[in-house]
Amino acid sequence: MTTTNFAEQWKSMMQNAFLPTSAISATLGDNARHFWEMQDKILDNMQALSNGWFERRHTGTHSACEAAERMCGTNTMVDVVQAYQDWARGVYERPMDLPASSKSSQQPVRSHRHHWYLR
Repeated sequence: MTTTNFAEQWKSMMQNAFLPTSAISATLGDNARHFWEMQDKILDNMQALSNGWFERRHTGTHSACEAAERMCGTNTMVDVVQAYQDWARGVYERPMDLPASSKSSQQPVRSHRHHWYLR
């Protein structure tokens, strides 16, 4: 007489019904890996953008501080205006002096329309 273990049969049946096949499992694994790789790229791009922004802000504040010191150390209104104009010119020139690599180094992140499920 054989004993039937219904708990084991139930467990086996549920695993077969709900666990993905190896082909589906491999696809799910690839999709999950791709998702987290894209998250990493997004974070890298955001960090590069924010680091560049902070560097530019530091340069701008140092330049403004130097201009304020020059303006406060002048004896004539002409010198004050000249110091201000020098600072203002720098405000407009600094973005143009950015290296081309910083403008083009940002890898565009694919939009949701080009996500893994549409490959």
